Amino acid sequence: MRKSLKKKWTAFMMLLVLAVLAIVGVFLLSATVNYYINQFRSQVGAVFTTDLITELDNCTNGSEETAVAQLSNTISAYSGALGIGSGREYYILDAESGECLTTSEVAFDGSLNLSPNMITAMNGAVGEKISMFSTRMDVAVPITNTAGETAYVIAVRDDRSDMRHMCWLMFMVIVAALIIGLVASAALSMVLIRTVTDPIAALSRGAKRVAEGDFTQELTVQDPDELGELTQSFNEMAQVLHRTQTIARLESARMRLLSDYLKEGTMTFSAEGELYTMNTAAENLLGREFVPGLHFADVFPGLPFPDAASGAVQLRFTANGYPLHVIFVTDENHGFDVVVVPAEEGT
Repeated sequence: MRKSLKKKWTAFMMLLVLAVLAIVGVFLLSATVNYYINQFRSQVGAVFTTDLITELDNCTNGSEETAVAQLSNTISAYSGALGIGSGREYYILDAESGECLTTSEVAFDGSLNLSPNMITAMNGAVGEKISMFSTRMDVAVPITNTAGETAYVIAVRDDRSDMRHMCWLMFMVIVAALIIGLVASAALSMVLIRTVTDPIAALSRGAKRVAEGDFTQELTVQDPDELGELTQSFNEMAQVLHRTQTIARLESARMRLLSDYLKEGTMTFSAEGELYTMNTAAENLLGREFVPGLHFADVFPGLPFPDAASGAVQLRFTANGYPLHVIFVTDENHGFDVVVVPAEEGT
């Protein structure tokens, strides 16, 4: 039982720890990602104020080369506030073709995949939608010319390297906590199981000893809980059985002593016909020594087995060449008693 209970309880505790840490881990990772997204969006939004956008709009006067240079110089002045560098760059795009005109990315190869936010900005609206599951996050701002048309797009893009690093560290912490939690839950399960199974095992051993006839034992009550109450009840039951057994033995000895002085033979059988008691007079009359476990057919061969519904029945029986009267008094619940007397003295 202990092994089975230990396996089930350990599995339950481990699944509980796994479920709790999985939920906590998902919550923490999700909160971390959302924090970085909101921080990035807030940082870019704090730079691109209405005044800065108006200033950038004024940079579109003149040739494209001049406008791009002015836009680049203006954005470069806010590089620190935007966090440009170490995975975050800005791009200035042509609003009509989407071509990248200049960028802060040193190793830029000339190709740029337009994001949904960049396309939104090319259409004249600020693009700032960021998915939790995208590999990059960006914010794109449209820049209009004097005619009110979107001429350029300034996009700030982050490759999420810092966020991935932080999420990886948090994931490692969660895995470490999971391993420690599983080991701790297994150890705790073993301790808890012993507190439950040890009293039950003691009760099982006690029940076996009682079944073998040992009523003198007394189990130790470890805790005042339900198992403690059960153990106390078991001790009380064993004491009652011990007293009952002692009284039964004394009564049996007394009846045996008295029956030895009777002239009539007396015997008791179980409902199944097993011989329980037999006094000296019965042994002499039947010429058979009492042996525990004898059956009715062994003592009275040829006589019909008494019917519990018949009450008292008198039959003749011959043993050792002497005729005898045998009186059976049946009891539906407790077997039957037998009285044996010589025929000449029978009534």
